[in-house]
Amino acid sequence: MENSISNNQLQEDEISLKELILKMKEWWLFFKSKWVIIALTTLLGATLGLTYAFFQKPTYTATLSFALEDDKSGGGGGLTSALGLASSLGIDLGTSAGGAFSGVNLIELMKSRTLVERALLNPINIKDKQISLAEYFIDFTSIRDDMSKKESLTNIHYLVNDNR
Repeated sequence: MENSISNNQLQEDEISLKELILKMKEWWLFFKSKWVIIALTTLLGATLGLTYAFFQKPTYTATLSFALEDDKSGGGGGLTSALGLASSLGIDLGTSAGGAFSGVNLIELMKSRTLVERALLNPINIKDKQISLAEYFIDFTSIRDDMSKKESLTNIHYLVNDNR
């Protein structure tokens, strides 16, 4: 009984090549009868897309991730690898003379524009007033007086935590 039901269902699900061609012909005739609507919709979509693309200014986003590592290779073989693994897990066994924050690596970090900008835009409290380190330096060294002599530089300010 179950076998005859599955055979009937299988025969209903099958389609012959002739039926497939007839269905494709039906769909072709349907789309052919609606060609004006399809053409107008396509034209309208293309016009809106091109208009948007023409007036939209591009936005670029960049991200940077890096890790600094000493390029010294130890002669300890397996011991060096084990110490490196422990170091990557945050375990300091006191055997590394370098690291990410030593020597040349520290200098390279200090050259990073993002780190320098963040440091200069950090807030500091001077006479109960919160200003950025850059503003304090400009005021302290009297650079602001020289800047006020040039009209294009009078409105330049470095606000606290400014997103540059």
